[in-house]
Amino acid sequence: MIEVIGVLAIVTIMAGVLIPAVLKRVDRGYLAKEITDLNAISNALVLQVLRSNTIPSEADWGAAVANWTMRPASQISTNDQGFPRLFFYDQGGWLNGNLPYAQGQTGTRAVIPSGGRIAIVSSIARALPFTNGAISSANFDSLWNATQGTVPRYLSGLGWRGNADDLVIQRIPVDPLFHHIILSSRDPSAGAGYSINSTNLIDRAAVPTNTYYLDGSIVALWVGNILTNRFVLTSDTSLIFEAGIWRNQLSGDGTDNSITAQNFTIQAQIFIGTAGIPGSHQGADTQGALSAFYSFMYAYTIWANKCPHFQFSGNNGTAAVDYQILNALGQNGSGGIINGATGSGGGGLLQ
Repeated sequence: MIEVIGVLAIVTIMAGVLIPAVLKRVDRGYLAKEITDLNAISNALVLQVLRSNTIPSEADWGAAVANWTMRPASQISTNDQGFPRLFFYDQGGWLNGNLPYAQGQTGTRAVIPSGGRIAIVSSIARALPFTNGAISSANFDSLWNATQGTVPRYLSGLGWRGNADDLVIQRIPVDPLFHHIILSSRDPSAGAGYSINSTNLIDRAAVPTNTYYLDGSIVALWVGNILTNRFVLTSDTSLIFEAGIWRNQLSGDGTDNSITAQNFTIQAQIFIGTAGIPGSHQGADTQGALSAFYSFMYAYTIWANKCPHFQFSGNNGTAAVDYQILNALGQNGSGGIINGATGSGGGGLLQ
């Protein structure tokens, strides 16, 4: 009996030492799995948003993710320990008041997607206070900026007293999922039109437009009632309808997404839309002035790349063709193409 009691005492001591370590290892396993699961859930949410052109709210986000993962919604909104996962978004961002969002022909209706942030929060050991949806920017920031091993001020303010190491927070920025598109027309026929994710004439809308659409949206361009072009929206872009056709003009074929290019397209659209002042500019209008400005600056960049001077070409020392283009466009007087085309009698714009 004494020996049995001694063995049991030793086993008890060993168990007291080993069980916390085993439990901690189990908790780490649960934590690692929850981190992996939330990462997969956030990826599935983004893919579902881009596939369906919708952004779910706190009421239906689980079903939206389940639709992509082919798993029950209960396994999305609840973790393996049976605790609910919480869905929050920034009340100070554009998502507030717009969820659930369903993209239509008008996109974000000229609202710049700014501050669109979603956070999915989960705990593997103690249930979080059940609340969902929009929270103030200050409270959301406490979730968004929380480091691993700390309890966000928002959760502690709700009375949650769990272990900080049991928390998992997945952050999803929504703004990068959208692209800016500007469509303008300087054709008096007013035949320019566009549609989004549709080839039906009934969905055709008139230009101009200045709005944001989700990545992967199909942009269809119309001339009158005829569909002429379609492309997948993968970056910020701008196009102009001129002389009966669509042109990639204002933003350099849509490949320059810099702040400078975006500001130019925005200012160009505003300038085109301003009211004309008859007789004040010798016949020049805003569209003609913009076209002349763009054409001359394009030729100027050719010169700038040749600076400080042009080379000569040919055996007879003829001036290079880029010099001839710039000179023909910009020379003063009636001989300059731009100058002669932007005012009555020649010499309107540049003079």
